[in-house]
Amino acid sequence: ELVVKPKYFAEAIFKGVPDKACQIFWNRITPEQYQALHDSLAPTPLKVANALSFYMEEPDERELQIMAWLEEIVKEMTSAEAKAFVRYVTGLSTMPDVLVVAFNGTTRWEKVPRAHTCGNLLEISVEYRSKEEMRDVLINVISTEQAFVMSSA
Repeated sequence: ELVVKPKYFAEAIFKGVPDKACQIFWNRITPEQYQALHDSLAPTPLKVANALSFYMEEPDERELQIMAWLEEIVKEMTSAEAKAFVRYVTGLSTMPDVLVVAFNGTTRWEKVPRAHTCGNLLEISVEYRSKEEMRDVLINVISTEQAFVMSSA
């Protein structure tokens, strides 16, 4: 099943690749090699934490605190939470090279992080009062199926 489902998407992607190249690839890769490749691209808390890249020129003290909390929260995630986090930010089930984090400057009532999957960008608030509050909001968002519904907002 692991090989069949992704193969459909791979076939769609490789429509522009010559048939001979596709045949060589699919005839040479074994299910074990494919599984190893897939596993190597799976998000883990440490991979996700290392991929975080904060987008700001000169962070102030509050922004530095929020950045530290986010890194700690990500490192403390379960594997399932790390996968859901990456899916929320990127729309993908595999690790990107970079996950960009920016502060959104929202008011106190809007602390829900926003993801822009086209740029692997997560916008977060600086209005969290504690690491626990930030964790609760973030885990709630990535655990809610509604968070994965596309919107143009």
